[in-house]
Amino acid sequence: MKSKTSYSKKLWSGRLVRHNLRLYGLLSLLFTIFLWLVHPVRMLLDHERMLGMQEVGALYTEGMRILSFPNPVDGLLAFVVPVVMGLVLLRYLQEPSATAVYHSFPLGRSQILGSQILSGAVLFLGPLLLNALVMGGLVLWEGNGAWTEAIRWFAGYGTTGMMVFGFALMLGMALGSTLVQGVLVYVFLFLPVGLVLGVANILELLLHGYPYGESDVMKWTRISPVMALENMARDGNGWDRTMVQFLAYILLFFGMAFLLYRKRKLERNTDYLCFDSFKTGFVFLMTFLGMTLAGVYFKEMMYTRTSTHVGMAVGAVLAYAASQMIAQKSVFIHRTWKGMAVYGLAMTLTLTAISLDVGGYSRRIPNLGQVRSIQLTQQLLDTEGQLRSYGNWGSHYDPETGMPLPEGFNPILAIQEGNGAAGLKTYIAQEQEAYVTPEALQAIWELHFSRMSEADPVERGSRVVLEYRLENGGTLRRGYSFEYDAKVPELGRLFETLEYKRKNNPVLFLASQGLSKAVVNSPLGEPIGIRGQEAIGVLLDGIREDVLEETYESRWEEGGPFYFVDFYYPYTDLQGKTLESYVNVPVYSGYGRTREALDALGLLDRVVPTPGNVRSLAVLDRMGEDPYLEKMRSMEMPEAYEGLRKVEDKEKLALLLPQLQSNYRYTLAGDYYQVQVKALNAVGEEGLRTFYLRKEKLPRELLAEVND
Repeated sequence: MKSKTSYSKKLWSGRLVRHNLRLYGLLSLLFTIFLWLVHPVRMLLDHERMLGMQEVGALYTEGMRILSFPNPVDGLLAFVVPVVMGLVLLRYLQEPSATAVYHSFPLGRSQILGSQILSGAVLFLGPLLLNALVMGGLVLWEGNGAWTEAIRWFAGYGTTGMMVFGFALMLGMALGSTLVQGVLVYVFLFLPVGLVLGVANILELLLHGYPYGESDVMKWTRISPVMALENMARDGNGWDRTMVQFLAYILLFFGMAFLLYRKRKLERNTDYLCFDSFKTGFVFLMTFLGMTLAGVYFKEMMYTRTSTHVGMAVGAVLAYAASQMIAQKSVFIHRTWKGMAVYGLAMTLTLTAISLDVGGYSRRIPNLGQVRSIQLTQQLLDTEGQLRSYGNWGSHYDPETGMPLPEGFNPILAIQEGNGAAGLKTYIAQEQEAYVTPEALQAIWELHFSRMSEADPVERGSRVVLEYRLENGGTLRRGYSFEYDAKVPELGRLFETLEYKRKNNPVLFLASQGLSKAVVNSPLGEPIGIRGQEAIGVLLDGIREDVLEETYESRWEEGGPFYFVDFYYPYTDLQGKTLESYVNVPVYSGYGRTREALDALGLLDRVVPTPGNVRSLAVLDRMGEDPYLEKMRSMEMPEAYEGLRKVEDKEKLALLLPQLQSNYRYTLAGDYYQVQVKALNAVGEEGLRTFYLRKEKLPRELLAEVND
């Protein structure tokens, strides 16, 4: 006589599938309605033929915004609906009475599971397919898109959803609790990403030079379906490869589900873990995950090795206890602590070996003779103006309407050949290239060697990642942190190389021919426009000469730009319309050639404080205090203040004013005077401005007067 639980060649039962569709059809209907609201309804309301529907469209858009549904499809399609289907379709395995009923059917286990899989596929893929057909029809009706995009959408989200559904089924076969199944689905879906990034985050602190966050770390997360989907959605590449990867996951998960169902014992249907052989792996995997997450949390809170180790210990103990309670289905787990002791000893030895760099990872650095080039990724030191911040792209706008263009539009791609910014194409291309000149390679090598030899590399600040490209075709990557407001001599050697300045300064690629105007944003409060190629060229040449002659020492001491100059250039968009953008270039107080250029143009008195526009000046001994704020607002100089010294002599002002800075370096605050200046701006308005002066730059002629 054939057993009721024996296996049949038929993979599903039509009656069981129809039963599931009747039982859970409401979920599928709600899913369909949701999809229609998000896609076809929106397409109809946006269509230009729907005259008189603008108010309805605005109401719909506002409703979606209030409900926080700007783009809800990604998360719900890929990670919510399939998991819900997996939970409800395997619910019978977590209830003894339901399990007995299902296994009393004249069906084999493979038929039962096959019926649940087919039911889930119909319930999930049916609404997707219907929605894709409607969207494809609307696109054909509108005549402004490719209907194949709707099929692509269906294939992408359908494959993703079935992969997540298969994963939920596989876990459901190993677990005896719907709640635990639902939680662990999401834990293990994100586990590859969390573990890789968590371990890398900790290694960044424990293993000196580990390049956390870069491509050599991210490549390990590609095994995660979550990261594969995110990468595909972000850059639109790798669609075919991702689909093949997802199909492989589907076959793997469904195959594992069938295998586990065959081995599962019915008397274990209410146990959290239905296989004793899974307990050890589950416990230690969850312990490692808890240790990693807690270690990262404590690291980010206090950023010390001690706090990281404490966090890892606390996380490991808590995760071990929680996972043992799940595995043993009991709160009495005192007999299992031997496992925790073994795990703790193993982790202690591993982390000690990493911290001591037993393998010599942090000390490994190639000889310059083996190096072809070095890529320097600069997430680096620009907040304080210490190294970068030579210039940046301004807003892109239509000069006729004054309206800004959409964010992310890149006018560099549409620069007109022969105009003043055409060289920026060279700058954009060169900025991505590695350093190759001997002086730059030597400076970067010395920077690496200095950071490598430090006894305690733990610092907060900017990150710099070095990638050596070797003559033998290999690569070596290392990453280091720099404190924001500290002088790093090795950076100075790199800063002063011509290759660095060319890679990091678009002003060196500008030409006055074709530039429409320059706007000087004066520290006195009123911008000054400059037109004419000859005048623009004089200012541009002055800034260029200062940039080429500038030293790291002078840049570091100034702390930040004195003012900015915007150089405007035209470009042609894809529709052939001429628009305008600009490059924002910082000017520092030590830029003497720029000062001479402004003087030659007759603009110096309108841009910066000079003896000609300064009405009064006072030097305060105590840095950083703004005395008599109310008087400052009424444009009156403070008459009495401890440490206040007025300077009125024009010759002495001529010596002092070129040394003023618009800001100061925080770590050198005690080495500055604060200077209050009442001066006229470009339109003759008088205003009180605050500047700063390095004490060592105070002219000798004023030492006695200021320090009296």
